[in-house]
Amino acid sequence: MIMQPTSGDDFTSRMLDAVNHMMLDMMAAIARKDYEQRRQHQA
Repeated sequence: MIMQPTSGDDFTSRMLDAVNHMMLDMMAAIARKDYEQRRQHQA
């Protein structure tokens, strides 16, 4: 995980889990866009 809760709070744990998943989705989308742009420039 990117961030881990410092307390045993279930709410904090769930929120950080959601944020981590959103960040991974964003990185995947950016990587896909970059990949497609690079392929277009090579063609």
